[in-house]
Amino acid sequence: MRQSVGLVRRDPKNRNAWSGILISALMLFCLVLSAGCMPARLNAESSRTQPSDVNGTGFPAFESRLNTVRQMLKIPGMSAAVVQDQELIWASGFGYADVENQIAAEPDTPYGLASVTKPVAAVLVMQLVEQGLINLDDPVSQYGVDAGNDQVTVRHLLTHTSEGNIGTTHNYNGSRYALLGGVIEGASGMSFAELLNKQLLLPLEMKSTALNPINFWGGLGTISIEDFDLL
Repeated sequence: MRQSVGLVRRDPKNRNAWSGILISALMLFCLVLSAGCMPARLNAESSRTQPSDVNGTGFPAFESRLNTVRQMLKIPGMSAAVVQDQELIWASGFGYADVENQIAAEPDTPYGLASVTKPVAAVLVMQLVEQGLINLDDPVSQYGVDAGNDQVTVRHLLTHTSEGNIGTTHNYNGSRYALLGGVIEGASGMSFAELLNKQLLLPLEMKSTALNPINFWGGLGTISIEDFDLL
């Protein structure tokens, strides 16, 4: 992602293309979050149950437009869902979950959400702020995190201002942001996975969602799938 941002800045001709990809990724993130609240598995018949019309065009036209966007952005596979009044009214998969083996993407195909999950970490941080366990202006070293400079605070990590002229220079860096995982663990005494499960996944009934099992911040260790109450 950091390279992508740099590419946009160096080549204005690519700005619209990269903006489209980012917007598409955010749109898909919202759709997948909605899908995370649906039953763990959808059979082909239920996934195609749909109203006859959406804004005068119908779901077939919507599916066609989504697939056109997927092909234009060279996305191998994706899934999408529509929720109305807290009820799933449409879901479908497009392209392939496994291109090499020609395995089609389904409505409930799991995906890695990568950097668009940063708001999830931010929510956990702010919940701990509300509980008085984190002060945004505390140095992250107070929570057992080594950011390479004792002046770096939790706020700096959240706002991507922890490098260069600290507090004033913005530099998007996913690896730096990942250090918030260590802050969360240091403040809560729980693993990131445990807190994520307790505070967000279970209350929202997102039982088809789990954290990447790799620990990037040197905290409490590798995350086990047993940390999650999955169906």
